[in-house]
Amino acid sequence: MPTPDPVYVLAARLLTAGVFLTGGIDQWRDRLTFEGVVAGYALLPAGLVAAVALLLPLAEIGVGLGLLVPSAQPLASACGLGLLTLVTTAVVINLARGRTDIDCGCGGANGEQRLSWALVARNALLGFALVVAAMPTATRKAGAADLALALFAGLAGLGLYAAANQLLANAPRLRALRDGTT
Repeated sequence: MPTPDPVYVLAARLLTAGVFLTGGIDQWRDRLTFEGVVAGYALLPAGLVAAVALLLPLAEIGVGLGLLVPSAQPLASACGLGLLTLVTTAVVINLARGRTDIDCGCGGANGEQRLSWALVARNALLGFALVVAAMPTATRKAGAADLALALFAGLAGLGLYAAANQLLANAPRLRALRDGTT
């Protein structure tokens, strides 16, 4: 398998680090509301909800920071994939139960983003970015222009991720407007 150019890998690392850091920090800021989000999934015994709601944001922040440290990147990517798989499985279980009107908790604990299959697809793309972030790079050294391009691409990817989140959050409102049920 060919090794990717360092620009792609660095951009994927910056994108995924930004996603995990912003998500974890948002959840941490409003821990009590996030605890309600975790409870809303109805997958855990009541006695575990508070602990999981405390640990998930810390794990996300840890993954985000790890993706920024070269020696920790392979482990951080693997942990990020595990965490992403865990939360996506929780989403899929609730979708299979027909429970779409609960907050996903992935954009903070503001109650704005409901469960959907589009959310699962978004998480699959994020998982792909984590796989790229863990890949060894081509042997060429990245120069200043490469680093600037990777930074721009990572930030642009983060902007696209935020835009996708907003579109997912607005989808129920747009459906209601279209159907005249506002």
